[in-house]
Amino acid sequence: METKGLHVTDAEVLTIAKERGAIAIIDDEVARKTAKIYGISYAGTPYTLAKAVFEGIITKEEANGAVNEIVFAGWRYRIKTYTRIKALKPGKGRHLIYWLSSPF
Repeated sequence: METKGLHVTDAEVLTIAKERGAIAIIDDEVARKTAKIYGISYAGTPYTLAKAVFEGIITKEEANGAVNEIVFAGWRYRIKTYTRIKALKPGKGRHLIYWLSSPF
């Protein structure tokens, strides 16, 4: 899979997701556009953390700790997304769907 500006690691994630019919976990904008072109389902880190909190896999505090660590490592995203992740509340699936359907 070759697309101008697509990092090798993102191309590998997309290829594996396509081969396995899985969801690619990607945050890069070029990777997301490439996923759309190839019909690959994708989600980002905010989705993954929110889903884990809502399903009780991790606590809100653990999600916040993960966010702090990845921001410290250089991950960049909009302040609105950061604020929404920090405000996560465990709940039922329907709340997750509402939370995820709101634009970041």
